[in-house]
Amino acid sequence: MTLFQRDEDSAKRLTDALDAGSSYLLGVVPPTLLFVSVVVLSRTGKFLVLRRSSIVYTGQNKWTVGINETMKYDDEPGRQEDLFGLVRRGLREEVGLDASTYGDIAITWLGWSNPAAGFVGVALVRTSLSEAEVDQLRNACHSVYEHDMTAWLCP
Repeated sequence: MTLFQRDEDSAKRLTDALDAGSSYLLGVVPPTLLFVSVVVLSRTGKFLVLRRSSIVYTGQNKWTVGINETMKYDDEPGRQEDLFGLVRRGLREEVGLDASTYGDIAITWLGWSNPAAGFVGVALVRTSLSEAEVDQLRNACHSVYEHDMTAWLCP
């Protein structure tokens, strides 16, 4: 916000990008300025909540609804991802789900977060798996260390 208020050129570039629409904006925002939270619904309609472990950098010991993922840095392999690719990567890395185990990705909200200083999206996916099947996949996934507890709640 400070940059927006003090730098007329930056304010104009951001305003122009916002005016061009979300598809354009998501293609030009700097990496790590786009965060997504993904709500995972099981076959029976329960949603996954996870507690961030004490060994991660952000949100230690805090409960989250679903997973949270950040766009990659420019120099990381696989950087060429859009919002949907970011959701798919997060589901694969943090829960062990691949596209064959869930339906369409529904983006339910997209906006700016002042505390996070970035754009935040909320997505929802429904898996065809039971809670126990998702837990088993999550326990064997790439980023299992990011969470130390899970629970399934009824809406």
